[in-house]
Amino acid sequence: MKTTPLLLKSDCKTEIPRQMFTDINLDKLISEASVKILQSPCGKDEILLRQEFFTVLNNSEKYASVEKCLKILIEEERLFKAWNNAETETESYFLRKQALEAYVRSEKILSAMTDCGKLFFDISTYFSSPERISKVFEIEEDMKKAEDLLRQISKSVISFSGQTVIAPDTDIRSEIDILSETAKKVGFFLPEKKELKPHLPKSISNALVNLYPSQINELKSIFEKYSETKFKEHLIYIPQIQFFLEIFELVKKAERNGITHCLPTVCSERKYIAKETYDIALLAKNCKNIIPNDIEFTEQEPFCFLIGANGGGKTSYLRTVAINLILFLSGCPIFAKEAEIFPFEFATTHFPKDERFDESGRLDEELKRAGEIVKTAENKDSFLFFNETFSGTDEKRGLDLLEEICEKINKNRNFGLYVTHFHQVTQFDFPVLSAQIDESDENKRTYKIKKSKGTASSYASDILKKYGLDKNSLLERIKNNDKSTI
Repeated sequence: MKTTPLLLKSDCKTEIPRQMFTDINLDKLISEASVKILQSPCGKDEILLRQEFFTVLNNSEKYASVEKCLKILIEEERLFKAWNNAETETESYFLRKQALEAYVRSEKILSAMTDCGKLFFDISTYFSSPERISKVFEIEEDMKKAEDLLRQISKSVISFSGQTVIAPDTDIRSEIDILSETAKKVGFFLPEKKELKPHLPKSISNALVNLYPSQINELKSIFEKYSETKFKEHLIYIPQIQFFLEIFELVKKAERNGITHCLPTVCSERKYIAKETYDIALLAKNCKNIIPNDIEFTEQEPFCFLIGANGGGKTSYLRTVAINLILFLSGCPIFAKEAEIFPFEFATTHFPKDERFDESGRLDEELKRAGEIVKTAENKDSFLFFNETFSGTDEKRGLDLLEEICEKINKNRNFGLYVTHFHQVTQFDFPVLSAQIDESDENKRTYKIKKSKGTASSYASDILKKYGLDKNSLLERIKNNDKSTI
């Protein structure tokens, strides 16, 4: 038996911790359901499929089709819940018919979504198989029979001032029928009559069962045919479609605030490079004129320290890197002019806890958490974010611990960004970014982040590259058999 295809698939082995979304304020912009989806990073193929679907949503007609599909699925879910909560036998029959009709509508729209990208094409192909089309036709025919039977029963139920009355005369007209006919005569038209609300007292339900035994038995026979059918398989698509539409609306909100977006290139080489990238968490604070920054992490310089004055944009920069990375790893647009990013397997943050520890207690807690993060990141393509870790201890001890953990990260070949107020990190052999100030304007914060120091190894790489002695240049020479220059 074929498995129902998913709109969202993930082969994620290690989830992004929920705490990270709180640390970077991403959970203030999106629902908890979307956070749950973003916790599972995707591989390259799935990222590309999701990116294609976001491109589809830019087409207004296709967006409307997806939105309509979602509404139909939600209505089906509502009716199945109502069916499950039915209190009487006759009420159950009314609701079963409506739920099965909603099931048919869902089948039809899912089978018709062939032009909404590869993700929906696979789903449409599944729901348009000959077996499913045949079953839909069978349900439609049975629901016509059920409708006729229920109409016979419902004609015996009319309401006067909220009082339900049984009237066995099948030709009786209800109050709404009489009012509708009278209104038409004087030129007014009432809305089409909705199906009878089946909230009948148990005594009335039992009376109807006794009044119409043959109709009730026929209804039982019709609905028993579908007792084993998995009618709720459509409902798995509700949170998945909601995720895409929610992220798409976030993109539109950003656009209205002058923030650009793009679908990054998925790289096979480990790097994260993005131009004019935004911290959209600032939208939750209704900030205007958000300053974009460039991002550059490469295999040669995968880890950076970030220093600078308080209030200069250090934490905002960390959020910029982290939020856009998480969005990319779930195939979403990111808020940058352009970007090329490697599909990292894992990401996490280490922010100071709010609990009130004494100095030694906080240090022990931070050491434990930092150690767990480094261990989890081992043997994975990981991107780690540290914000003022070990800042609660004295400078010498803090620097020693900071250097120790960074050496472990470097040994594991993890990528990372470490925000710190310890300016002595410039002595370490790691690149250093700094929050810029405008010295000509009373040291005004510019909220721009620039590299202030590269590593010693990066300087050596630059020299080798200048004289054509770096790895890529040498490989190119070998390829071209230029032995005279080697």
